[in-house]
Amino acid sequence: MNGPTTRQPALSSTPTLSRVTVAQTNSILREHESGDFTRSAGLAELSKRSSDVSGALEQRLAGSMGLPFKLHEPNSTTNARGLRARIAERWASVFPSGSQRTMLQDRVMLGFACARITAAYDATVGEVVPYVERWHPSITRFDPTYGRWEAYTAEGWVVVLDELGRRGEGWIVSLVGDRLTSHLEGAIRALGGSYVGQEFAQRDSRRHSERMGQGIVEAMVPGGQAETDEAKRYTTALSKVGTNGLIVSPQYLAQGDDASASYGLKLHFPPDSGMKGLLALDATEASRLRLRILGQDTTSKDSTGGGYARAAVGAGVRQDLLEGDARALGEIASQLFDGWALLEARTRALFPKAEWCATPPEDEERKSRTRQSNATATSAIAAALPSIQAAADAAGLTLDVRRTLEEARPVFLENDDADA
Repeated sequence: MNGPTTRQPALSSTPTLSRVTVAQTNSILREHESGDFTRSAGLAELSKRSSDVSGALEQRLAGSMGLPFKLHEPNSTTNARGLRARIAERWASVFPSGSQRTMLQDRVMLGFACARITAAYDATVGEVVPYVERWHPSITRFDPTYGRWEAYTAEGWVVVLDELGRRGEGWIVSLVGDRLTSHLEGAIRALGGSYVGQEFAQRDSRRHSERMGQGIVEAMVPGGQAETDEAKRYTTALSKVGTNGLIVSPQYLAQGDDASASYGLKLHFPPDSGMKGLLALDATEASRLRLRILGQDTTSKDSTGGGYARAAVGAGVRQDLLEGDARALGEIASQLFDGWALLEARTRALFPKAEWCATPPEDEERKSRTRQSNATATSAIAAALPSIQAAADAAGLTLDVRRTLEEARPVFLENDDADA
C-alpha cells in the first residue's frame, strides 16, 4: 500500500479552462493523443457547461448509480461471511457513490480512470479503513515510449501501471480499451470539435437575434427638417416602439411642385434563413454530443412515426452501456479488495465479489415465467410416469425412467439453463 506521504496535489493547482478556440481545441486533442491529459481533462470539465453534454452524462451515469448492489462471499466459511458483513458495513465510506460516479465519468470522457487506495483511521469503527481516492486525470499521463501509465503525486511522478500491465501497489487503474490505446477511446476526442461548434452556433444565433430579430425601423423625415424639434420628437417616439403603442406621424398637404414631404416610416425584416441555419447547426452538434456519450440519439428526436421502434433501439443500446459500466465498477472493486487484502495481511480469496446487477427487470420476469412453465411440465411428466410404466410392462418393455426424463429435459428446460 502507498504510505501516508503519497499525497495528491491540490486540485486548485491543476490547469483550468474558461473558453477555447478551434486552434486550441486541436492542440489539446493532439496533446491528449500523445498521452498528456493536462488540458484535455480541463476541456472535459469545460464541455459540461453544455446542457447536452451534462444531460447525456447524467442519463448515462444515473442508471449505474441506481443499480442494485450486492457483495457475494466466495464460500460459506465463517471467516468469509464475517468479512463480507464487515465490508458491507463500511462500504458507503470505502467506495462512496460520488467516487463511483466520478470514475465512470472519467472513463466515458477520457477513456480511463485512476484512483489510489488511501487508508485512514475511522473513529466510528475504531480501525484503519481504506477508501478509494479518485486521482484527477489532469495529473496522470501515458508514456507511449515505455507503454506505462503514471500519476503525479506531491513527491513526483510514480508508475501506476507498468509496461507489463502490473499495477503499482495501492493503485487502481480502469481502462476502457487496451493498455496502449485506452486514452484514444475517450469521448473528448469526438466531443471537442462538436462542443466548440455548438458554442459558436449558439453565440452567432444570439448575435443574429440581437441584431436582426426585431427588424430595422427606418424613419423618413422631410429634407431640411432633421434637426427640428418636430423631427426629434418623431424619432424619439419611434425609438420607444415596443413600450408605447402610439406615435404621431405629421403629414403635409400637397401644394403644387413645392409641396413639403410628409413624415413616414418603413420596417425592414431580414429573411429567417440565416437563423434557421444556425439553429440547425446547433441541433446537429447537440445530436453528435449525445450520440457519443449515449451511443444513440434516437430517443431525443421527434416522435412522428416509428417512435416506439426508435425507443426500443435506444433502450437496447443504453442497456449495453449500463452493463459495461456495471462490469467496470466490479473490476474497480476487485482492485480495491487487492489493496485491502495487503493492508490487513489477509488472504485475498476470502474477500467477497462486488456485483452491480444490470439485468433488466423484464429478463428476470421472463426467467420466472420460464421456471414456472418448466416446473409445471416436469410435474406433468412425473404424474404420468406410473401409467407409462404400466403400459410398458403390459407390452413387455423395459422403461428407462432416467433416460425418459433426460430426453424430455431439453424440451421443457432448454430456456432455463441458468438453473439447470
